[in-house]
Amino acid sequence: MPINCIVRPAKNIEEAITAQNLDNEVWKNGYQYYEKLYTTGLENKDPDLLLVGVEENTEKFLGYIGVERFAEEDLIVGAASNFTKNMPPWNHDTIYKLDGTIWHIAGHSVTREARKEGVSAKIIQGLINRARERNDVKLIATTYNLNHPTLKDPEKFWGGYGFEKLSETYDPNWNHDGELHLKDIPNDGSIVYALKIS
Repeated sequence: MPINCIVRPAKNIEEAITAQNLDNEVWKNGYQYYEKLYTTGLENKDPDLLLVGVEENTEKFLGYIGVERFAEEDLIVGAASNFTKNMPPWNHDTIYKLDGTIWHIAGHSVTREARKEGVSAKIIQGLINRARERNDVKLIATTYNLNHPTLKDPEKFWGGYGFEKLSETYDPNWNHDGELHLKDIPNDGSIVYALKIS
């Protein structure tokens, strides 16, 4: 039976903790600040920072997507900065700029049972729809790890939602685990994909 998923802002700290636990299960050295993202959203009346996908009738947690608020200059990275500035690694403290018009995806995942059920697509589309309903988001961006363990075709995946590669953000020196990256392992490298909202 297909899963009937609805996408909404996280309702409580427990849902933020559930998002964190799922992120920890899926990613090594992933984003560690979903609780702070949730409370930052509450404090700033910006609840869309942490969206969750839940089963419509039971409210069973199926997945999440978390975003931070960046300013336009935060995307001047990699080649655009003459390789003097990088995007933050996956595990970085929450970035929230009050006047930031860019939603940067800090993390996204779905539960095992929700995989291959279209839940990931519903959550991403839910994020896009919410951005379009607002007048304070110009761009949704994501940092793509060129050495991503599961997503091998970002053009197909992110492009399917209308995201475009920002070639000027190419950065061969970026690592998903930042300072924790072992020196004898090649760099991950990154490039930003973005969707214009307005």
